[in-house]
Amino acid sequence: MWIVTVQKKTDGNTGDEEIEGLPAKVLWYFPIIPKFKRLFAIKEDAKNLTWQENGRKVDKFLRHPVNSPQWKRIDEKFPEFGIESRNLRIGLATDDMNPYGNLTYGNLSRYSVKGHYACPICEENTSYTQLKHWKKIAYTRHRKFLVRSHPYRRLKKTFNGCKEDEIASTPRNGEQVYERVKNINIVFGKTQKKSIEKNIWKKRSIFFNLPYWCKLDVRHCIDVMHVEKNVCDNVIETLLNIKGKTKGGVKARQDLVDMGIRSELHIQFIGKCTYLPPSCHTLSKNEKKSFCECLCNVKVPQGYSSNVKSLVFMQDLKLIGLKSHNCHVLMQQFLPVIIRNILPFSIRVAITRLCLFFNAICKKVTDTLKLDELENEAITILCQLEMYFPPSFFDIMVHLIVHLVREIQLCGPIYLRWMYPVERYMKIFKGYVKNQYRPEASIVERLARRPNNDVITFGGYDINKYCFYTKIEDDKSRVQNSGVTIQAESVHFASSKDKNLITTSMSYFRVIQDIWEIAYVTFRLPLLKCERVDGNTGVWTNDLGFTLVDLNKVGYKVEPFIMAYQVRKNFYVRDPCNEKWSVVLEGRTMHETHEDESLDMHETPSFSSTSFCAIADNEVDEMHAIRSDHDEGIW
Repeated sequence: MWIVTVQKKTDGNTGDEEIEGLPAKVLWYFPIIPKFKRLFAIKEDAKNLTWQENGRKVDKFLRHPVNSPQWKRIDEKFPEFGIESRNLRIGLATDDMNPYGNLTYGNLSRYSVKGHYACPICEENTSYTQLKHWKKIAYTRHRKFLVRSHPYRRLKKTFNGCKEDEIASTPRNGEQVYERVKNINIVFGKTQKKSIEKNIWKKRSIFFNLPYWCKLDVRHCIDVMHVEKNVCDNVIETLLNIKGKTKGGVKARQDLVDMGIRSELHIQFIGKCTYLPPSCHTLSKNEKKSFCECLCNVKVPQGYSSNVKSLVFMQDLKLIGLKSHNCHVLMQQFLPVIIRNILPFSIRVAITRLCLFFNAICKKVTDTLKLDELENEAITILCQLEMYFPPSFFDIMVHLIVHLVREIQLCGPIYLRWMYPVERYMKIFKGYVKNQYRPEASIVERLARRPNNDVITFGGYDINKYCFYTKIEDDKSRVQNSGVTIQAESVHFASSKDKNLITTSMSYFRVIQDIWEIAYVTFRLPLLKCERVDGNTGVWTNDLGFTLVDLNKVGYKVEPFIMAYQVRKNFYVRDPCNEKWSVVLEGRTMHETHEDESLDMHETPSFSSTSFCAIADNEVDEMHAIRSDHDEGIW
């Protein structure tokens, strides 16, 4: 509570007296040390708090920040702290901490995250273009992050009309940043004369008072959740040409004229009308309809995401009300499927690679040997997007993609640093209840007891954190819970010429027709009766790694039953290229009721089995931004 000084007359005299006034804001402080003591008082929690010393795997994979260079560096610089496994390392989550309308990152780091040098990692070396008509700043020229010999550096017409000879700068570490900010003179108050010298660092952050702060290479992490949402919004709004949101409208074309690039896309005046020739990302009306209809027809497993159909507004052919998790699911699963039969091949591949990249960096276990390849992939994707999208597409959030892998290398997996757990914990504070936990049946005793001859059948069943429906129930529901996959090992000849036997793992795709529950004396065993897709004629994988199935080709009818614990959840999305086929996407488990576990953000499986290197880069110096397969420009 604030103490307010007021003017008050006493016996005819005017004097200042401190009295209690109404508080403008109230700050509640919950002591953290007693909370830590209570954690160590519980045996299971105490074991988890020292997991990094006693329970972790030691290999080449990044599973936790303990595997990261930044964690190890603190251990080296402060050995007395690092040697005690019970010492805790905490992070400060600042999601929704946005006082006075400023950006949270700038408030805490004291870096100016607005203007020409908005990237806190590139700093003065941020490449920017002030767009006259768009009246915003574009952050482009990502070719400077490529190696010197990369062919993209020599291309002109494909990009901004110039070769790229500049080399990206090396990010500053904590000690170098501290040298820049330690002598900044701060003058408080509007009436005080302020320094004429401009500095992208507004002041020295109070966190530098901590003895270890300048030893950190990454002091403020980029939130991948918000980056992914903003990138998804840019892509969707530009593809569907949503009024007031698209990055490819009239002002964007006027900026192309001023920059003297992509003359084929310059505005044309036909009579009293203004015509924008179709760019490579301009969808025809039929393509927009296909885009929206494909998303409308998606039925996901229960607990997978919100109702996707509710996001589609068919009347205006646009998406509305996209939340962070909607964008996460779109980027990591649905978008590559939706665009399979629309857009030119080159831009379709670029967007697919972007989705694959986000899926790769969100993995909970990362191979450190592949991080350099992943970083090069991010740079290549941004360069390809520059080929196809206008400069106005590249706001600061799109640019930050180039730095995401660096933070994985230094700090560990993203899932422990993004804002999904924080936002979900806020829901707990608001009183939302999670799904009820259902214990698993004991499978060990199933062979020792004889089952009851009476069988109970179900239309839906929850087990192993999965929810299963029969196909009949699926057809009546807005979700899809009847698709399952079973992984099985089979022995066969290596080839027609090589008769050596080899063991391989194969996936069998099924649709649940009935659910049985067999009652034993002490437990119940659920069985799924399924139709199985013929693996010879009903399953194939295309050149981009999509697995497609023909659900009408049923085989292996002799053994229709499988045990529920053996299967993985998947669902099928109708292929927009051929309605006879369906794209297979992997499902995931529902949240449990334990509050701590419900905060976790489930890892989203990849929609494709194709690696980055299997997709060829376009290295021809030609114009890629124009579209020639239809003439439906924008009026």
